[in-house]
Amino acid sequence: MIPGIQSERIERLFKIGGEPFLKELLKTAKENMLKRSDEIRQALEAYQIENIRKAAHSIKSSSGNIGLENLMILARNIEEGETINSDQIDELLKKIHILKGNIESLFKKE
Repeated sequence: MIPGIQSERIERLFKIGGEPFLKELLKTAKENMLKRSDEIRQALEAYQIENIRKAAHSIKSSSGNIGLENLMILARNIEEGETINSDQIDELLKKIHILKGNIESLFKKE
């Protein structure tokens, strides 16, 4: 499967809607996180802290939905942090980029 995703979560999602539902959820989560990553980059350039927090909140939700607990916690820390930590943001964006590749390779195997 995809590194970092909790297998119990995937199993529950599979039971809910089968493989088509799971694939659509992963695809939607990937697309949302990529869009929010772009928003974070733009907000960083303009130092728009509130926009960074909003994008991190959305990433937190998407990653939680598919069982990426580590990514969810990192996004939550950015959302709720007193200051913007550029190291955390860099780590978040890198993990999303890796996730994108993992999800895309999963779909290519078909």
